Amino acid sequence: MHLHVHRTTALKPFRYTDLLKLQEQAFETLKSTDVGSLLIAEVEPIITLGRRGSVAGLLMDDRALYMKQGIEILEVNRGGEATYHGPGIAVVFLVEKLERLVSDSKAVRELTEKLLGAGLQAVQALSDAPFEMRSGSEVGLWKSSRPEKIASLGIELRQRILLHGMAFNLWKEGPSFFGLNPCALPAARPGYVFHSTDPGHFPRALQAIVEAFSQAFCLNSVG
Repeated sequence: MHLHVHRTTALKPFRYTDLLKLQEQAFETLKSTDVGSLLIAEVEPIITLGRRGSVAGLLMDDRALYMKQGIEILEVNRGGEATYHGPGIAVVFLVEKLERLVSDSKAVRELTEKLLGAGLQAVQALSDAPFEMRSGSEVGLWKSSRPEKIASLGIELRQRILLHGMAFNLWKEGPSFFGLNPCALPAARPGYVFHSTDPGHFPRALQAIVEAFSQAFCLNSVG
């Protein structure tokens, strides 16, 4: 299992489209070498619209207002609604054959539950705050008994291969969720695993995510 980690910086910006290119490369590598990949990235500010997402998730009609804040808007092939990615948020793509991840290649519900379970294990290793898994229209990870969503989930399957995964809100930075109704849930607001920024947060989160996903999906020698 290949591990790819990228973080955006002022000197070397890393965009969501760069992550999508890596995703396609990982997809082709898996088909040709039978080796999957775990991609973890922190990207430049962007709002992605999933297959169920629409401009209804945007609180402003003029997209130029988002661009003034440095936020790109992009339609993508994953499931789910509109969500924000940017500094302070870890985007996780697991690119692997479905048959290795779940008991049935058509078991999307099982896959969803295992992804959420892995995510829950990761955030519980990072914080003592209570978190919970939710399904249906509220699918994702939430702070227990609070309308704060700390991780979103969106799945894309192609040729029985999983391509997309999860996004974890680690800490608030810059224009996080500017002009966005997260996941089209009026009562929802973004929550974060950490209450402040710290250089050590991302390395800790990286380790927790790799360990949780490796355990949940029996990933061999991630690195």
